[in-house]
Amino acid sequence: MEQENYPAALATLTQVIAREDRTDSDFDLQPTLLQLTICALKLNDLPRAQIAAARTMAISESPRGIAAHRWGSLFALAQVQRAQGNPASSDTFRKALSAAKELGENNIFEKRVIAAMQVPVAR
Repeated sequence: MEQENYPAALATLTQVIAREDRTDSDFDLQPTLLQLTICALKLNDLPRAQIAAARTMAISESPRGIAAHRWGSLFALAQVQRAQGNPASSDTFRKALSAAKELGENNIFEKRVIAAMQVPVAR
């Protein structure tokens, strides 16, 4: 996604969430919230990224959560924490790595978390 497309993507994702965020909807919000977190981080909108990451974690920990999305929820939260300078990001990245490994050894998700863990924290 090119830089200039992030605002449009953020608007679209926000519309999808507004439309599907209902108790009678069986739409899986986790992937949409994860993408919203990524877009918000790219646009340096940390409050919106924090809200989206917290919501995906809440879904992940609820009966409605999908186990395969748990790694992504933790990964998104870790990225937000790192962007905020929160030292808890290291522990959250480790939890994301553990959840990714549960999906099978050496999978793309595990590699993605490992790569993110190697990115230095901006000061």
